[in-house]
Amino acid sequence: MKRFIALILAMFIMSVAGTAFAAPEIMSVNDMGNATDLIILNNNTGEEITVFEKNYVISGSGQEGVTVTLYLYNSTDNVYKKLYIVTKDGEKKLMEWKIGPSGLFLGEVQLAEGNNWFALRAEDGASNYQVEKINVTFKKGFIAFIKDLSIGFSEIKDFMNSFKK
Repeated sequence: MKRFIALILAMFIMSVAGTAFAAPEIMSVNDMGNATDLIILNNNTGEEITVFEKNYVISGSGQEGVTVTLYLYNSTDNVYKKLYIVTKDGEKKLMEWKIGPSGLFLGEVQLAEGNNWFALRAEDGASNYQVEKINVTFKKGFIAFIKDLSIGFSEIKDFMNSFKK
């Protein structure tokens, strides 16, 4: 019985210790972290990035063992919220990476048209964390514009052909 209680107590302590360093679900827009040397982003920080493709890759390097969590700005609540994606299997997955021996991390996100404000929170497990922010603006490119036009023209053509019948 004592062993069973000790086992339950040990499992409880391990679960509390494992979740104590988990990144919060929401993050203040003013949160800047307390460290500056955990990660380096390959993406420009502090300035707007304009792209014409819907998919965008966020990448960088950092210290082995650091966990990087991706957040997306929510203008309704004026906070950053953890970003979850839906996998091909229909499962909800947190956009988070644990940096391995290579020191690299990367992930692909789908952008909404217009401004997409991201924050990355890197934590080392010793209460040190760094926050980096990226503003990516997605504008439909010329080719997407032409595709939209061609779809419109084919619909108009079908509409006109319906009168000929």
